[in-house]
Amino acid sequence: MKVTELNEGKKIAYAVKKTVLTLDGGRIALDLQKYQKDYPVTLDFMTDGEGNMLMNAFDSLRAYVAEVRLPACETETVEVEDEETVAADTTPADEQDAAAQAGVTEETQDAEAVAQGETQKKTVTRRLPLDMSKVELDLFAIGGIYINQLDGEF
Repeated sequence: MKVTELNEGKKIAYAVKKTVLTLDGGRIALDLQKYQKDYPVTLDFMTDGEGNMLMNAFDSLRAYVAEVRLPACETETVEVEDEETVAADTTPADEQDAAAQAGVTEETQDAEAVAQGETQKKTVTRRLPLDMSKVELDLFAIGGIYINQLDGEF
């Protein structure tokens, strides 16, 4: 993870373990991979007027604490063997006739190979794990900002 301190002063404590980012000694813990989308995502952490830490709550914004930028998820396309084989067509004749009348056809080559018990190759696209080296964390100074510590005292 690339960390940038945007201004001078004390910053909020953070820790990273695999894809989990923890802020303020465990107050907020996020598995960043769960927030990753098909497009870049920005997560903003801030305090409100009562010192509560919030995420993406711009209507209550008092001061920025941190910002996380996640890259769009990456995918890979691989060819895998389809282990499913069919010994015989078990579709009832009525259903076959209805499908034929509706214009539904099977791919003859694939159907013959499956009927002969051969393995087929399929193309599968799968999502890759989050590459933490592409995640960016910007930290803002928190000196002079009240952050409610919720340490059990009322």
